[in-house]
Amino acid sequence: MENALAEQIREKLNQLDGFMTKTAETFDGFGKQLLGVESDLQKVKGMAATGMRGFGIGGGPTAPETFGELIAKSADVQNFMKSAMRGGVKVGVPGRLRQKNITTLANVAGPTRMLPIEALPQTGLSVLDLIPSIQITEGTLKFNRQLAPRPTADYQLLEGDLKKEGDFTYEIIELAASTISIWTQASRQSISSVPGLQLFLENDLMYAVRLKEEQEVLNGAGGAGKIQGINPQATIVTAVSGQGFLDVAARVVGHLAAQGTPATGLVVNPTDLLGAATLKTTTGEYLLGSPTQGPPNVLWGVPLVQSVAQPVGTVTGGDFSRGALLAYADQASVELSSEDRDNFVRNLVTILAEERLILAVKAPMKFAKCVVIP
Repeated sequence: MENALAEQIREKLNQLDGFMTKTAETFDGFGKQLLGVESDLQKVKGMAATGMRGFGIGGGPTAPETFGELIAKSADVQNFMKSAMRGGVKVGVPGRLRQKNITTLANVAGPTRMLPIEALPQTGLSVLDLIPSIQITEGTLKFNRQLAPRPTADYQLLEGDLKKEGDFTYEIIELAASTISIWTQASRQSISSVPGLQLFLENDLMYAVRLKEEQEVLNGAGGAGKIQGINPQATIVTAVSGQGFLDVAARVVGHLAAQGTPATGLVVNPTDLLGAATLKTTTGEYLLGSPTQGPPNVLWGVPLVQSVAQPVGTVTGGDFSRGALLAYADQASVELSSEDRDNFVRNLVTILAEERLILAVKAPMKFAKCVVIP
């Protein structure tokens, strides 16, 4: 009797021990989950403190630093600033100068002892985004330029007949990189902090380089050291007198479609698009939609790109993804120096920003332009 009772007690104790073990495992799992939640909360706090930059919850991809951040936070520039900006420093960053948003004090980190230089007015840049780009280590680029539309195949009617020959017409082109640069002087006080320097680089110097780059990629006349742009090489589509902006855009799209070129973009001047957006029907409705919705992003089924570099009244369309290529030589760079002329006695720093690039228009016939005839 006693043995049976003892066996029952041992069985109950074993069951209780198993229950306690499972309970401990459960609480251990809860603890790990809580640690994970705490880790994510710390990440959120860090993201809020850095303007949502740096990392993502769950190990997601990080947002890339801007060109101005990479320059301003580089070790060489930091050492230059710590040395009271004496001497000079040059910093290069692989890739192209691409920064669409104006940098403000709200999204740069670090102490600010003096209000930075106010950003100048900027206009949108977008043509460069249509064209694929590569990085090259040499200062020249060779490529095959297609001179005529692709030939068509044909039947061989009888065995032994001569088959259709395809006449692909190309020429080998070698272009040298063009240098686009700008320099200016700034007081040490205005760029004495990382935010001040970053704001100045992003909003003024680099924007000036990108704006010139956009102008030349679209309209450059070519020549020694210069870019030959897309417009001078595009096929000219003749407009009809009296046709407006929308009609001219349709003629460009129609020309490209007729030769089998899928247009990936239409480049227009913002003034022309705004003028078209104000057109009304006979009953007073706006043709392109309500003015509260903004200008359209697509016209005749093709994405619209607005650029102030495009001449007013001109529409350019084409297959930007396959008809052209941007090659960036070396590294986009920024150089700072306190030893330029009388900088030392005037408490100034000279800042130089430059970029070297090549525009390869591989197939000019893949681009067309048309100009409104008043």
